[in-house]
Amino acid sequence: NNGVNPINNLVVNDSTPAFTTLYDSALCGSPLPPSLSSCTVSASPPVGSPGAIKWTFSGSLAGSATGTVTYQVKVE
Repeated sequence: NNGVNPINNLVVNDSTPAFTTLYDSALCGSPLPPSLSSCTVSASPPVGSPGAIKWTFSGSLAGSATGTVTYQVKVE
């Protein structure tokens, strides 16, 4: 969060790049920032397929706080 105010209802959207497929399951980073209570991968293509990935967080991300989400792809 580059701002000073917290971000509520945080959702991160991404997708596999062109000419790639999801290699392994998308993951929430660990540990979560203290102000976030949970992270869920709420949308993801099956492993071996291209598509959108969505992480949904509960709680709020404090100003200047950071966290991670990850996924790996296979180049086709």
